[in-house]
Amino acid sequence: MQTLRFIGKTMGLALLFGSTIFMFAWWQAGSMAAARPWLRGQRLIIEPTHISFEKVGKGTQIERTINVTNLSTVSQTIFGSQRSCGCLSVDEFPFELAAGDKRKLTLRMQVSDHAGEFEYTVKFFTSEQDHSPTVVAVTGLVE
Repeated sequence: MQTLRFIGKTMGLALLFGSTIFMFAWWQAGSMAAARPWLRGQRLIIEPTHISFEKVGKGTQIERTINVTNLSTVSQTIFGSQRSCGCLSVDEFPFELAAGDKRKLTLRMQVSDHAGEFEYTVKFFTSEQDHSPTVVAVTGLVE
């Protein structure tokens, strides 16, 4: 019985500790979505990592904003992006982002003339060492 109480208290403390760390990361990163990358040591945050255009008309051009935040203490460079479809474009590269700065990028998509679902990606390459490129998924339905 005493062993069960010890396990229960230990699990409760672990949950409290984990929640505290996650809340601190959320506060540091500025959003819940950015907290996980921040906990992994990533300090150049690109969000959102999923953009859904839902239902769009054939042949239209649509835009969404991508936020880039440098939470590190040094300048970071965003070298460029790799798009899985020529129908996507993102603002000009390369650019430097000073420590603590934010920048908005515009993602543009020229929608196909063919109806159906689509799923593309944009991979961002940065100077942040020891971290994989950030991938933004772009999905939707052409009507």
